[in-house]
This record gives sequence, C-alpha cells and structure tokens, in this order.
Amino acid sequence: SGYVALPDKAVMDSFSSLLYKTDAVHWEVKGSYTLESDFTLASNETLTIPLGAALTIASGKTVTNNGTVKVSGTLNYGNSYGTYIDNGTTNYLTDKASVKTLSGTVTTYETLADAFTAAMASEGSTLQLLAPVNTTETINVGSGSFTIDLNGQKWAGTSSPVLAINNQAQVTLKDSKTSGTITNSNRVLEVRQGLGDSTVSVTIEGGT
Repeated sequence: SGYVALPDKAVMDSFSSLLYKTDAVHWEVKGSYTLESDFTLASNETLTIPLGAALTIASGKTVTNNGTVKVSGTLNYGNSYGTYIDNGTTNYLTDKASVKTLSGTVTTYETLADAFTAAMASEGSTLQLLAPVNTTETINVGSGSFTIDLNGQKWAGTSSPVLAINNQAQVTLKDSKTSGTITNSNRVLEVRQGLGDSTVSVTIEGGT
C-alpha cells in the first residue's frame, strides 16, 4: 500500500493499492486501500473511489470530507472501522442504493433489487436509497433483519404493492431526511402474515 501525490506511471505500477493525486485537486483510490492516518479533503478537492476499488478508514482514524467524494466502489467506515465526517458532498455515482453492514462496510448497487438481496443476507444492515428510483415489480422481502432508509428520495412503483414484507422478515422503515416517499396508485406496502412460524415484523419510523 502507499500514499502518493502526483505519482508517475512507474510508481503507479509498483503499488497494488494506492491513494494518490491525479492533479492538484483530484485524489483517486487504486485497489483496496486502507488509510492508516487522518485525512482531510479540502473544499476544492475531489476524491474518487472507482468501481472495483475500496477505501477503508482504519480504526481510530478520521477522514473529513470538506469537498466532494465520488463513490462507485466501496467505502468502509464506522463501527469496527474509523470515522467519516461528511462536511461536503458524497455522491454514489449511478447506483440507486447502498447497504451498510454492522461492521461498517458500505457497498453500492445499481439496482434496488440487488440492494435488497444484500440487505436480507446481512443481519442488522441499513439499506439507503441514494437517488430517485422507479420499480416495475414488487420487491418481496421474506427474510432478514434490516433497516430501509429512504434518505429523502422518491421511490415510485408501478406494481401493487411496491414493497411486500413476509415470513420471518424484520424490517424498519425510516427516512433520515424529511422528504422520502414511496408512491403507487394503489398499495404501497403489504405485510403478509404466513402460516406456521411466521414472525414478520415492520416498524415505521418515517417516510410517507
């Protein structure tokens, strides 16, 4: 691993993982890089985590974003990792949702369906919408224990219901901002109590 400002190609090729400057105000992550020291991104700077790359903030360390962070890959922070202070803008490019595990790993997904699959498989995770989304099929949640955070985004579904919770699923629905909505001309949410050992549970803390 390494931390280099404005490296040449020979230096780039010698590292499997790297946090480096591509010019005076642009940083980029190569490979899976762990930041072992505090780092502050200035207000005029941009940090890019490309698809396939990962930036991990080491435990006890802090990254302060005063500029713009663009995430297409993975950003690991919180819990067993270090602290991420977002005073600027963090954009999850092209992706519709992210899933943050209890350990602090954040992974983004291009489709809401893929994000729900990941959240169901990760106990205690949080699925957060990153952009407005339109779905044409019902999202069925039949297992897992996780939180859905609308994050101020608009989720419009043409299927009825838009979201169905059933079987052993334990889901909390919230909106960490104030304008998150799920809309449909008929039914938005359906909770299906099955037979036998069904323990389905839905807690609504926010959103409309």
